Amino acid sequence: MIYSIAGCRMKVNHASANVLHKLGFKDEAEISYECSGGDIITDGMICRYISK
Repeated sequence: MIYSIAGCRMKVNHASANVLHKLGFKDEAEISYECSGGDIITDGMICRYISK
């Protein structure tokens, strides 16, 4: 059985945040991650859904 699902999104992407929050995900931590093969470093959020 799967107990949790994690995902990440760009911090400035409010549309993705809205979708994840509507699905029951909660913001868990701020992160930095690489985009475009490491050419761009951006701020992001780790979101997690925990089943009940």
